[in-house]
Amino acid sequence: MEESRRLPHLKRFPVDHIKIDWSFVRDLEHDPDDEAIITAVIGLGRSLNLQITAEGVETTGQAQRLREMGCQYAQGYYFAQPVTGFNVPELISRRQK
Repeated sequence: MEESRRLPHLKRFPVDHIKIDWSFVRDLEHDPDDEAIITAVIGLGRSLNLQITAEGVETTGQAQRLREMGCQYAQGYYFAQPVTGFNVPELISRRQK
């Protein structure tokens, strides 16, 4: 499995952040296996003092469940459509109002 070959990087390289792939987030609300995998990744991240970001969050239910599970950060269409780097300051200023 390709993902399992990446785990050694957690010890060999200065990793400070783990991303939860959108493929697990997509069915989080309906698939107990995806929830179990996300729970394990969050637990691993906490144990290693790593930041954790979930990718591909598209619904209120996903965002709420990830928050309940202790996921620190999330990204996806639920929060905003993709923008160019040039437009990021405007996006942030609109969110702060």
